[in-house]
Amino acid sequence: MIKHIYLEGRENLFVDPIISSFYNFSNVIPINISKIEKNNPTNLAIDEILVFVSEDANSIDNYIEKTEPKNIAFISSSFPKHMNKKFKSAIGLQRHLISNDSELPGSALYLGELKESVAITEPLIRECDLLIFDMNVLRKSELGINSKAGPSGIYSEEATQMFRYAGMSETNKFILIINYNNDFKDLVSQFLWYYSEAASRRFPDHPYFSSSVNEYVVNMKSLDKSISFFKSKVSGRWWVKIPEIQENKWKACNYEDYQQACEDDLSSNLLELISFPE
Repeated sequence: MIKHIYLEGRENLFVDPIISSFYNFSNVIPINISKIEKNNPTNLAIDEILVFVSEDANSIDNYIEKTEPKNIAFISSSFPKHMNKKFKSAIGLQRHLISNDSELPGSALYLGELKESVAITEPLIRECDLLIFDMNVLRKSELGINSKAGPSGIYSEEATQMFRYAGMSETNKFILIINYNNDFKDLVSQFLWYYSEAASRRFPDHPYFSSSVNEYVVNMKSLDKSISFFKSKVSGRWWVKIPEIQENKWKACNYEDYQQACEDDLSSNLLELISFPE
């Protein structure tokens, strides 16, 4: 369970308005949110989260160096040509905004796929300890005419749901919000409210705690092996155990991955896990 969220930004120019907007919501949740005052802000207790707010994308490399994450989920409509190899997933991409020679991570989720169901993003977000959210992944109509976002993109409701997924994740410790300005303070405070609501209810339902899950074994003839799926009795989230992965054997997946496996078919997510075990 998370008890405190710290915000960091340029000279508190961004932080104070977000905190003020956050506490204007009628429903108060049992998490404190405040400006960072620690000398070493990345040295967090187990029940603390750090959110950094930046007006551009130039802070990405510095923030990665500062937080030393193992797994990064990047929610953005575009992707740079060369990006840190710790980027395990890119979510919300738009093809016309990506160079042909961009080095995309193994799990690249395009806007059209996301639009079919935002739930498809949950396993990717669940695995990350650093979530980077680009405000320009939202469509311009969500942000206003002064934003640099394009005409197409995700809705605020979809973004809010993804922040909630991050709040549920037992591994997420850091959030970086880029391309922010104070016109977005109410929207970002909404994101953080739903993140906080989920984080305040975090519970250990990982398959490591065997009593919290049900196991389903699928015999895949096409692979000549059996794969075990695990479903949380509490949250309904799914994991899969890939035999070749020696450490952290359980990888996040969803019900659709299980359904396809039952039909002796590999989803793109499972194919990625089996082809490139960590």
